[in-house]
Amino acid sequence: MDNLMEHVIVGIAVMFVIVACRIFQAYVALALGDDTPKQKGATSLNPANHIDLMGFICFILFKFGWAKPIEIKMSNFKNRFWGKIIFSLSNAFMCFIIALISAILYIKIGKDNELLFLLFRDIFSISIVFGIIGLIPLPPFDGAIFVSAFLSSDVEYEYFKLSNYTTLILLALIVTRTFGTFLSPIVTEVGKHILNLAIMLVM
Repeated sequence: MDNLMEHVIVGIAVMFVIVACRIFQAYVALALGDDTPKQKGATSLNPANHIDLMGFICFILFKFGWAKPIEIKMSNFKNRFWGKIIFSLSNAFMCFIIALISAILYIKIGKDNELLFLLFRDIFSISIVFGIIGLIPLPPFDGAIFVSAFLSSDVEYEYFKLSNYTTLILLALIVTRTFGTFLSPIVTEVGKHILNLAIMLVM
């Protein structure tokens, strides 16, 4: 299979994972009492509402990237502390569910259908990467929201100012391959456990 088709498959996989996870997370926010994501279009199927162009390009080129952060007003959560905890973990939860389902599918399909095999394989790996990146405690990622649940309002305000530099930090880490060095072993380990679970469920 040529490189162009491989990039197309990766692009489709990235769009699917990002849109599915952000829509799920938007509805989690709605259930927790905040309708801001819905007002901002995060429940839409339109990929343009979800994809960060630079993050998407990084996914295609380096297999590491990010989506647009979901805008929320944490003050709207019915329970601010538990709302932050649940919302911050919801993206990773959905990513790992998608990874499990896609692993089951590509195990069952095998290489009888190469295109579907590659698509589900890419969805599997990308969803794991996306889930783990989301847990990085760097604003505005979900990991930062989790950490903020344990901070005072003043410290939280200063902490989230780091979001102004997040894109530059991520690009520097990706280009220098520092990101991959630290992230790859975690992705591999999580992927191994999910794949073993998929194999158990298929058997």
